[in-house]
Amino acid sequence: MTTIKFFPSLRNYTGHISISRNKKKSNIADFLSEWRADDDADDYFDLSKSNNYYRLNYSLITYLLINHQELFLNNFTKNELLNYLKDNMFYFKNSKIKEYEEYIEENDINKYIFFSEQLKNIQKLYKTILIKIPTCNSILTIHRDSKSRKKVEKIVLYRGFNYQRYEKILQDINIDSIITTETFLSTSIQKVVAIKFAYNYDDHNDINKHIVWKIIIEEDMFKIFNYTFISDEFNIEDDLLTLYLNSNIECEFILNMGAVLKCIAINACDFEGYYDLQYYEIPKKRYTEYTFKFMGWNNEYIDRVNNSINKCISYLK
Repeated sequence: MTTIKFFPSLRNYTGHISISRNKKKSNIADFLSEWRADDDADDYFDLSKSNNYYRLNYSLITYLLINHQELFLNNFTKNELLNYLKDNMFYFKNSKIKEYEEYIEENDINKYIFFSEQLKNIQKLYKTILIKIPTCNSILTIHRDSKSRKKVEKIVLYRGFNYQRYEKILQDINIDSIITTETFLSTSIQKVVAIKFAYNYDDHNDINKHIVWKIIIEEDMFKIFNYTFISDEFNIEDDLLTLYLNSNIECEFILNMGAVLKCIAINACDFEGYYDLQYYEIPKKRYTEYTFKFMGWNNEYIDRVNNSINKCISYLK
């Protein structure tokens, strides 16, 4: 489990760091917090009109990165790009994406401009995390009692998956597999939160489709792992109900895209359920837990995606 006891708010360290969009400045913590918004299509596009830019939207960004790897990893010409987007922009719909697609069509929104703006958000989010967010070793308190201490500090993050939406990145993972995360991922210090979000529409009892990732970041990686903790300050000993009442239960880190993870264990697990009928419920379920060790960043993958995005944005002007 996580050995760090206290996680301060990122806002404590970003007071003077901002990001500008259409000449409007936002604090970096506010910008990252947009990631958690679950706007319906009406709200999202209304905000884009008033702000004159598209906010971060995790449903859109993860959908595009997961389902358009063919586009991001190949050198499309302009005509190939336009033909591809004409037929494939929303080819693998979930309910949220379908809602956005219908709004775009009904309101005559230029979907190529919309797509281009989402690509800019992908770049902006990646670069903001990489360049403007301090690393863990500059923020977290690490007890160094002696140079010969045997204890290695670590952060353990958990992620539960909506299987239908993330199926493409959950396949063919075995012990010793080394994977690169194709998208940004919301993760939590709280394992029970990840278990809550692990579900499958088709078969509620299929353990192979109830997936939780456990990601271990050891102390020697703190210097390259950015402190993307977008929740309020959190003590590892805070109980679940208190966190829920304080609207801080998710204890969330954003995992940047391009993380290199090595699978070191796969286990079938039983969760007996958590029920507080007045506040918070997580049903009993069986799930598969994949344990990964964070190995660093796949810069080659990131460069390929970034170069493709630059070309796409240029083509769509």
